[in-house]
Amino acid sequence: MALLKAHYYRSASYYLSGLIDSALIHANLSLEIAQLTQEPSYLIDANNLLGTVISQSGDYTRALEYQLTALHQAEIHQDSSRMATAYSNIDPLITII
Repeated sequence: MALLKAHYYRSASYYLSGLIDSALIHANLSLEIAQLTQEPSYLIDANNLLGTVISQSGDYTRALEYQLTALHQAEIHQDSSRMATAYSNIDPLITII
């Protein structure tokens, strides 16, 4: 889990610094590790982060796919906090697309 969190937070840090290419690398790694763990909260957060990072590259359709995956997973696990996060990230994407 430590490696997953390291990539997740490194991605978020790069994202906030405007280093989108670096953020994308680490967001992808966090999702790959989350998929190995099959821990729902990590999968949801990793999809959410990846969708957020991808949206900054301008690929809004692909970003929406990750956000919808995060939303679907959050709904399955009845995680209202993560559902709210996904909805708040989906809304601007739908407006753009």
